[in-house]
Amino acid sequence: MKLSEFLFDAVDSLRAGDQLLTEELLPILDQGRDQLEAWALEIESKPFPQGLEALGEGLLEAAECLADALDYLELAAIDNIPQLSEHIGEKTQDALDIMRDVRQRCDTHYQILSEEMITRG
Repeated sequence: MKLSEFLFDAVDSLRAGDQLLTEELLPILDQGRDQLEAWALEIESKPFPQGLEALGEGLLEAAECLADALDYLELAAIDNIPQLSEHIGEKTQDALDIMRDVRQRCDTHYQILSEEMITRG
């Protein structure tokens, strides 16, 4: 299951009034944080080509949004605050929107490079 799907499922559960079991949830949240941290380190360790640095910055911003969503979910579960579901959903959607934007910019860049190669070819 993708992290975004997990977070949206948690949002649905909170909105339905379900009690989240912290003893089961907290290790999953820690694992998600560890994976996000590893992803961010990978992004930072492999610099993007000149002029495309914003793509890496966008991916890091998406990772930060997902980390924020995990933090909100932890608070919602520990302190029993289902109203945080709105923030969890917003941060998760923000991350998906940012990643979609990065993907579109990559596709556009690839298309431009392909056209240049054909023209030069």
